Amino acid sequence: MKITTIVKRDDKVEDFDKGKIHVAIVKAVEDVGGGDVRRAAELTDMVVARLESFAAGLSVTVEETQLAILHVLHHEDYFKVEDAYRKWMVAHSIMRLIKAEFHIDDGGTDEIIGRIQEVLADGTL
Repeated sequence: MKITTIVKRDDKVEDFDKGKIHVAIVKAVEDVGGGDVRRAAELTDMVVARLESFAAGLSVTVEETQLAILHVLHHEDYFKVEDAYRKWMVAHSIMRLIKAEFHIDDGGTDEIIGRIQEVLADGTL
């Protein structure tokens, strides 16, 4: 079944955009020193196929999508890319908590996320 929508964390429903998965994978690949962008497109197709294989309907959640990305990266032996993507997920989770706790809007959060990712990469957390 072709996925048409994605449920965001705030329960908003948006059109499913395979391109966002591709961008996430490419960014993770770049974080570990680059790689074959064509392979990123193949990995994206694998993620979408995995989502379509277990989606209960025409919609998936952000969390299901992230888990599918991790699953595909792991099973295709892209362990460093998987780790980079997982660190990105953790950094964004921490950022969401900080924003909620301190009532921060979206302005200026990129720098905070970057610093969180640096700390995660250094292993000093």
